[in-house]
Amino acid sequence: MNTEADLKTQHLHYIRSRCAEESQRFSQRQEYDPRFCYELFRRAILNHDQRAWEYVYQQYQQVVAGWVGRHSLFFFLDEDQEFFVNRVFEKMWTHLTPEKFKHSPGLSALLSYLHKCVNSVLVDAMRKRERFVLMEEGEQGLDLQASTQKTPESEILNRDIADRLWAMLQE
Repeated sequence: MNTEADLKTQHLHYIRSRCAEESQRFSQRQEYDPRFCYELFRRAILNHDQRAWEYVYQQYQQVVAGWVGRHSLFFFLDEDQEFFVNRVFEKMWTHLTPEKFKHSPGLSALLSYLHKCVNSVLVDAMRKRERFVLMEEGEQGLDLQASTQKTPESEILNRDIADRLWAMLQE
């Protein structure tokens, strides 16, 4: 198999199998051929091949989980890795259009984009969390402010509490 045209005619299961083999070779620091994994992405994105997307997810799910788990923001967020892994792939599927894919020079660029999606998803989650906390604090502040407004009843109660406290202190 020498040409890109040969790759495009190969059965998807063969491409998947070779992608897994070549990824294994890469992880063992051996010489590898990235074309098979790139072809999985190509079929998923350009051909809108759902099965190819599933294979891309299966192939890179553990890699993405590792990136998520090592990200500095992950520790502060209240979700498990799988939640974020799914959000990362959703982001990639949504934003990596066929037009953008055509400008992708190879597998390393695709994986770099996937890694950037990890950062983007976690930063977005942290921003959402911070907004939620600020909104909760704002609501609590409004409740506290409402509860400390001076009414005749609250003034009498506060004076009674203060008198009792003073009496206890004097004893």
